[in-house]
Amino acid sequence: MIDLEQLLELGLSEWAARRRVASGRWIRLHRGVFAVGHGNVGLKGRAMAAQLACGSEAVISHHSAAALYGIRNEEPGPIHVTLPQSRSDRPGIHTHESRSLRPDEIRIWWGVRVTAVERTLVDLADQLTIAELEAHLSEAHRLSFVDRNATHFPHHPGRTGLAAVLKRGVRMTRSQIERRFLNDLRAARDLPLPLTNHRLHGFEADLYWPEHALVVEIDDYSTHGDRLAFERDRRKQNAYVLAGLGVIRLTEETLSGGVATVRPFLTADGRRSTATSRRG
Repeated sequence: MIDLEQLLELGLSEWAARRRVASGRWIRLHRGVFAVGHGNVGLKGRAMAAQLACGSEAVISHHSAAALYGIRNEEPGPIHVTLPQSRSDRPGIHTHESRSLRPDEIRIWWGVRVTAVERTLVDLADQLTIAELEAHLSEAHRLSFVDRNATHFPHHPGRTGLAAVLKRGVRMTRSQIERRFLNDLRAARDLPLPLTNHRLHGFEADLYWPEHALVVEIDDYSTHGDRLAFERDRRKQNAYVLAGLGVIRLTEETLSGGVATVRPFLTADGRRSTATSRRG
């Protein structure tokens, strides 16, 4: 990837660049930005080209930054770039204006200036559904970009901010099947949301309602189908039962009836019956 400024520093002229483009040796990606050798440019190359086209203050952001970090899948469409001043979009580039982007919110990733993961998630928080934000946040946590403490995420006046979104009920999860069940719980509207992937009695509970002393484990065969996982799950369940907790296990096949299964345990009658069984 090379731009016109770099060409001039190398002693080449704009005419020389046009000649190479005409011969097919270079591919013009944006005005004054060229791919050398072939036009089969992936996300990293497209991001670098967009940054070169927009100037030294350009920062890859929003959906494109999330894709570069691997917390969302790459999708066709323009590269998102944040600039300190307004600028019209151009083919293949969607621009955002931000005068509040601080130096500590910028990282160099794959050789490109990119908004930090925390700032990227804040930028996306107002554009995603809760389910989509959960998926992004969970993947960022899985890749060790962020932890569960949202207080360190940047806050910008007039923006929802990720911390505020988290208070609305976003939960970090480890799998798509967990997110599906959380969506079902939200759709029910009258049921409380659990803590997710919570450390409890030496294990990690998939879903935990402390006020109801209830644990729900969601078994995905791809992660629970081997002997070690089988033994670990039994030790975990024994630990929870001995601690007086109710334990429900769901699978992908039984997930559709999961809300109906847990509902009795999350009502007043369910709390009384659970407390009685623990005393017994």
